[in-house]
Amino acid sequence: MGKDNSIVAWIEQEGEGNRLMVRALLPEGPSQAWTQLASGIASTNVRIVTDPDGRIYILDASLGEEGDVHITAWDGPENKVERVALDTSGMPSISPFTAVIIKEGLHLFMVSTVDERVDVIDLVYQLDTFERESRTRAAEADRVIFLKSIVIGQEPALMYKDQRGGVLGLSFAIKGVSGWSSLPITGVQGLDVARTAEGAWVDGALLVALSAEDKGSYKQRIFAAKSRDKGQTWDFGRIDTPEGTSTRAWLPDLTVDGDLVGLVWEDYRDIRPSVRMQLSRDRGATWLARDIEVSDRRHPALRPRVMAHAGNLYIAWYQYRNDARKEADAMLIRMDWDEAFARAMGAEKPDNPEEKERLLKEAVADYWNAMLKGNLERAYQLHDPFFRARIPFDAFATQRGKFIYHSHQIQSLLIDGNVARVQSTTSFEIPKLLVMGREQAVPRRDFAIDDTWLYVDRGWYRQYVDAVSGGSAIPY
Repeated sequence: MGKDNSIVAWIEQEGEGNRLMVRALLPEGPSQAWTQLASGIASTNVRIVTDPDGRIYILDASLGEEGDVHITAWDGPENKVERVALDTSGMPSISPFTAVIIKEGLHLFMVSTVDERVDVIDLVYQLDTFERESRTRAAEADRVIFLKSIVIGQEPALMYKDQRGGVLGLSFAIKGVSGWSSLPITGVQGLDVARTAEGAWVDGALLVALSAEDKGSYKQRIFAAKSRDKGQTWDFGRIDTPEGTSTRAWLPDLTVDGDLVGLVWEDYRDIRPSVRMQLSRDRGATWLARDIEVSDRRHPALRPRVMAHAGNLYIAWYQYRNDARKEADAMLIRMDWDEAFARAMGAEKPDNPEEKERLLKEAVADYWNAMLKGNLERAYQLHDPFFRARIPFDAFATQRGKFIYHSHQIQSLLIDGNVARVQSTTSFEIPKLLVMGREQAVPRRDFAIDDTWLYVDRGWYRQYVDAVSGGSAIPY
C-alpha cells in the first residue's frame, strides 16, 4: 500500500518463461487493465515494499545459484518504469528473501549457506540509484527455516525461525549503532513455529503473535511475545482459549492502531475451521478474557488477514460454501474498534460436559447397532459431515458392506473438547472377499477398535479414517 494507492503484483507463467504483472488499486477503484512489467523472465518470487513517503517498489527474484534479483520503482500504470538488476555478487545462491526500506536505503535480506555455515545477509542499496552500499552478516544459525523483516523506529530488524543444536526456536535481530545483534526469543525454544505476525512502535516496543506446537504435547496454539526494549527481553505467553488440546489454532495475523491491537487466526476448536479474534487496548500487555468468533461456524473459514485503517478493523478470509471444500468465496467485514470490543460482551455458552458424554454414548451405540443390523444408510449418516460431503453413500456401502458384525462393546471413552477417543471391541467376519482375483473369506474374529468421534453442530459423528493412508477429510 502506497501513500495514495495500492497495487497487487504477481508472477504468472508464460510459455517458456514467466512474466511480472501489476494491477493498481486506486482511490477511485481498481484499474481496469493489468500492467506487464517484464516477460520471458525466470523470476518466481515477488515482494512489494514502500519508502517512508509511500512510494512503491517491486522486487522480483529467480532462486538458486544462477538466480538474480530485480527492482522496479512503481509510479503508476500511466508512467514508464524501469526494471533494474540488483548487485548480489558474493551470494552463493539466491534464496527466498525479505526487504524493508529505512530512510534512503533498501535492506535486502536472504540466507547464505556455505559449507555448514548458515548466515542471514543484509544487502543495502541506495534507493535513488540502486547501487549496493554494503554486505553484512545480520545473524547466524545452524539452520534458518523462514525469515521476516520489520522496522522498529528507524532501525531494520529481523524475525526468523531457526534451529540451533537440533532445537527449533525463534530469534530476533536488530541493527543498532554498533551493528547487528541477535537473541533468541525467550520461551519459544523447542517449539515448532508455523507463522509469526509482528507489530512495532517507534519507541522500541514490539509485539509478536505466533502459532507454535510442542510435538507430542499439544498441537499448534496461539502465543504472544512482547518486548519493550527492542528485543532485548521478552514476555511470552499463550492467548487463545480453547476447551481442549486435540485441535489446533494457527496462522495468526496482527494489526496495530496506536495502542490498540487486533489479532486473528484460523481455529479448529469446533472441528470445522473458523476465524477467531483477540483484542488488546495496551499493545498486548493484556487481552480480552476470551477470544471472539468472527466467521460463520457453519462454513469452513481459512487463512484470515486483518488490517486497521481510519479507526476501523478490516478482516478478510477464504470461506468454503460447504464441507466438500471445493468452492470458496473471499469474505471481508469491517467494524470499528468499539464494535469489535462489544462482540466480547456476549458470552459463548459451552455445552454441558455431562450432556456431551451422554450424547456421545448414544451416538456410538446408534452407530454400532446400525452396523450389527446391516443398516449402512444409518451408519453412513453417523460419519463426520466432512467425509459425507466428499464420499457418496454408494462408495461407502461398497466397502463396508463386505463386513458382517456380530457384537460390539465400549471399553472406554475420553472427551477432550470436541474430540473423543472411544475404545471398543467388536466381533466380525467377511464371508466373501476377492484378493487378486481369488475368492477368500475372513472367519469370525474379535477385534479391538480405537475410534475418534467429533462433536460438530451439537452432535457426535464418527471420524472416517482411511484404512490404507490413515488420512481424514478434516485436518483439525
